[in-house]
Amino acid sequence: MAEDENSRTAGDPAQSSKARKPVSAHAALDLAIAHYKAGRYPQAGEIYRQVLKIQPDNISVITNLGAVYRAQGNLDRAIACYRRALEIKPDFANACGNLANALKDKGLTEEAIRYFQRAIEINPGFGEAYNSLGVMLKDRGDMDEAITCFKEGLALSPENESANNNLGALYKEMGEPEQAISYYRQALATKPDFADAHNNLANALKDLGKVDEAMASYDRAIEIESDHVDARFNRAMTLLLLGDYAEGWAEHEWRWKRKSDSPFMARKREFVQPLWDGSPLEGRTILLHAEQGFGDSIQFIRYLPTVAAKGGRVVLECHRLLTELFHDLPGIDDMIESGRQLPPFDVHAPFLSLPMILDTTLETIPDGAGYLRATEPRIKAWGERLSSLPRPRVGLCWQGNPNFQGDRWRSIPLHHFTDLVRRTKASFVNLHKGDGIEQIDACGLGDRITNYSAEVDSLLDTAAIMEHLDLVITSDTSVAHLAGAVGKPTWVLLQFLPDWRWLLEREDSPWYPTMRLFRQTTRGDWTELLSRAKEALDSYLADFGD
Repeated sequence: MAEDENSRTAGDPAQSSKARKPVSAHAALDLAIAHYKAGRYPQAGEIYRQVLKIQPDNISVITNLGAVYRAQGNLDRAIACYRRALEIKPDFANACGNLANALKDKGLTEEAIRYFQRAIEINPGFGEAYNSLGVMLKDRGDMDEAITCFKEGLALSPENESANNNLGALYKEMGEPEQAISYYRQALATKPDFADAHNNLANALKDLGKVDEAMASYDRAIEIESDHVDARFNRAMTLLLLGDYAEGWAEHEWRWKRKSDSPFMARKREFVQPLWDGSPLEGRTILLHAEQGFGDSIQFIRYLPTVAAKGGRVVLECHRLLTELFHDLPGIDDMIESGRQLPPFDVHAPFLSLPMILDTTLETIPDGAGYLRATEPRIKAWGERLSSLPRPRVGLCWQGNPNFQGDRWRSIPLHHFTDLVRRTKASFVNLHKGDGIEQIDACGLGDRITNYSAEVDSLLDTAAIMEHLDLVITSDTSVAHLAGAVGKPTWVLLQFLPDWRWLLEREDSPWYPTMRLFRQTTRGDWTELLSRAKEALDSYLADFGD
């Protein structure tokens, strides 16, 4: 049996004189397992390959070698090993499960699901296969099947903390936090130091408005695992929701360590140049770069005058749909569309780090009164288009980007607005564009909501339209930020547990002085909220023009 001479180190099992002598296959496999457990994958793999020269059909050795390859990230070889094991023994449930895991790692979701199902078919008592299959079904969107799968696994092993945690996560995603909480607590009863479950429990408690309990659970997760990225980030968002900006902004920097494919999540830019520390720029060039959604960019561009006043040259990088909107803002020396080559600069700052860098508190938020404005030609052109609509004119937006995680809780199906639109004397103007626009006709409101969406080419058009409105009523989308930024009276209709920036309980916003906030009093109940909004609009219209 060959041995890698370079692998011999002090304390290595292979160093003993006994290990250097010919040994039995059984002893060799014990040594391979010791190497594997210690993370010495090349040594373990070499032993398994040598044994297979003597015992080519030993399925235990074949699957163990597959595990070595998977640990090394060589998924193709791992998959080949597991397939070979199944050729020798088609009813080998563990090999089916291992193959499914390797296929999952490689992104071959459907085939992975089939092999998990096959593993369970061979061995109905294969609890871990139920759990793994449940996760994949959940990710595929088959919620009912995933629930069944998790519960069947838990029937075999009720104290499986991973399965309880995963089932809780499924119920959380389905909008049933009470159910989620019960499973998270079961997971923690089995494993009290399960940091992921504490973090997940906190998220579910927060959904129910139990913010203090949520904070305690985030703290517990961090106590167990100080660098638990999701718990640190979620705790930061909760601090900001509570208005604790002193600690919240600093903790918010944990966002850079999160892993996700979502385009709405922050991506850290790796620059040689340092992050700006807020000191005077003294002629240096600073790169300000947008991150996350359009609403965030619109909200935080307000820091531009503060940065420019530090005496440097300001280069702004943002999405191409924002360049036109921001183009004429004073203080910008150069504007770069995201993805284009950057000019030289000395320091940089992402938009959402500016509050931390500049020590923002609730009392020191930069002025949010009308800091954005459309171009005069655009305003004039839209004024002519809207001139035939009687006043008061009310802009309406009910939906955000459906690809945003949690959009179903913040967006409001248009049918909830029917009574408000039908039974009030105002001219309604649509401010929404994209998915959901078909709801205007589906709700039979085409005769009451003037729809210019086909003629709106940019956010600058939307801003220009807003100049000729008297009021904007919107769900929590970028339209809310744009309306607030142009200084238009704006009513924002918020879900029960809103985004951090709207804080808790208050009806006004320290970010936008022209805003009024309407909050759900019962989770998921838009009917009652829209009833209050209609009463408020009736009062507004009665006083209009006074």
